[in-house]
Amino acid sequence: MPDAQHPGRCFQVARRWAEEAGWTYVEGFVLVPSEIPCSGFEHAWCLTAEDKVADPALPDGWATAYFGVPLSDRFCREQRALRGTDAVLTFDPVKFWEGANTAVLRQGLPSYAVNLTGRTA
Repeated sequence: MPDAQHPGRCFQVARRWAEEAGWTYVEGFVLVPSEIPCSGFEHAWCLTAEDKVADPALPDGWATAYFGVPLSDRFCREQRALRGTDAVLTFDPVKFWEGANTAVLRQGLPSYAVNLTGRTA
């Protein structure tokens, strides 16, 4: 499925991979080797039907840990329409002026936002 990695475009490409493959879109933080000045940063990736990480931006094996929230398709669609960006919870480097999702930070996630089943529908 996935094409080559796209550094700096994780939100956009993770959204596309999730939609095309029926995978679960995840936003959170990724940890990378300590030689990098910044050892953790905001990131987006997918979980496959087998609950394996599919990362559209980082080379395979580069990240040491992923910590994130698997989001439902419904919540992702709603938030992307409201915000006009591929990032759902955090700021998108492509549209950094949108900032973090302050509504969710203030009010919390609605009950349907988290996808714990792995199903996309």
